Amino acid sequence: MAEIVDTDGYPDGLTVVDENRIRVAIWSGAAVRCYAADGTLVNDLDVPVQRATSCTFGGGLDTLFVTPASNGVDEPHGGTVFCASGLASGRPANEARAGLV
Repeated sequence: MAEIVDTDGYPDGLTVVDENRIRVAIWSGAAVRCYAADGTLVNDLDVPVQRATSCTFGGGLDTLFVTPASNGVDEPHGGTVFCASGLASGRPANEARAGLV
């Protein structure tokens, strides 16, 4: 189980990475963290906003998109969508679970 102390921020949206890992947007932490299945922190991806709200893979599932809060935020990049590539690949959505098939 991953543990995030309050002083580091709060977990918000997450996405699944190919290697049985997850990436979690950290609200009030200016980061998107990658955790292994056993909860070990693999790495941090710094983002230029304090309130990252969500992250997901797009394109060929090799680009990570990060969205920050925009309402009530006094930051120059609030509401901007950020992207990073070369990190890892995401997993495709499970259409059956989502009720799309």
